[in-house]
Amino acid sequence: MNRVIYFIAFAALFVPQSGESWNKGIPDFFGYLDQTHAHTYSPSYLWRDGKRVDIVGNQNGKREAYSHDLFVEYALDFIRRHKDQTFFFYGAFTIPHAEVTVPEDSLAEYRGRWPNKIAAGSTTDHVSYFADMLPTFADIVGTPSPEGLDGGSILPTLLGQSRSQKTREYHYREAAPAQALRQGDWKIYRDAPGEPTELYNLRLDLGETHDVSNEHPEIVARLGQLMAQAHVESPDFPLKPKKQKNN
Repeated sequence: MNRVIYFIAFAALFVPQSGESWNKGIPDFFGYLDQTHAHTYSPSYLWRDGKRVDIVGNQNGKREAYSHDLFVEYALDFIRRHKDQTFFFYGAFTIPHAEVTVPEDSLAEYRGRWPNKIAAGSTTDHVSYFADMLPTFADIVGTPSPEGLDGGSILPTLLGQSRSQKTREYHYREAAPAQALRQGDWKIYRDAPGEPTELYNLRLDLGETHDVSNEHPEIVARLGQLMAQAHVESPDFPLKPKKQKNN
C-alpha cells in the first residue's frame, strides 16, 4: 500500500500531539481537526498534512469556498494521481452537521428534477424535519415505512396536495440539556431544566429576538406540559447530568 488519504471531522480535540492522522501513519490528510471547527462549511482555514492552510476565499468573513467542494477536489486529484497504485482512501465527510448550508450552485442541480410532479418555484409553509425523509422516500417508491418512526411522509406536500397532508400536534427537539417545542406559530425554548423558559411568536418574530413569555404565561404552561410529555429520559444523554460521587 503506497499512499493513504484520510478525511476526518475531528481527530485531535483532546490529544493534540498523538491524535492527528499524520502521527498515526497516514501521510495524506486534508480537513478539520475537531468537531467544533467542523460546525462551519466556510472555514477560514483547514489542515493539510500537519500544516494550517488558510482558505483565501473565506478570509475576513467571506464565504466563497465550501469546505466539502475542496475535499472532493482534493480527493479526486489524489485518486487520479495514484490510480495506478494500490491505495486506501477514507473520506469522512461531515454533511450534514451543525451548519445546514449548501452552495447555490449545488442546490441548482437538484431543482426541477421531478417534471410533472413538483411545480417549479412552488413553496410551502408545512413544517418538516429530518425524520420525515425516510417515510417520504418510502412513500415515493411505494413501500411501507418501518414501524415506530417519529417522522411522517411529506409526499402530499411535495405533490401540491396539502389538504391530504398529515400534520403533527407539535414538534419537539432536544439536545441535552436544551429543549425546544413548537406548536403552530409558538415556540418555547430553555437552556436546561430549571432554567427560564423562553417563548417566541414565529409568525411575528422568526429570528426569535423577542421573548414574550411574560406576556403569555398560559401558553408557556401549556407548551411546557407538552414538552414534559414528549421527553423520554435517556441514560446516555440525560437532561440533568448525574453528579459524580466523590471517592
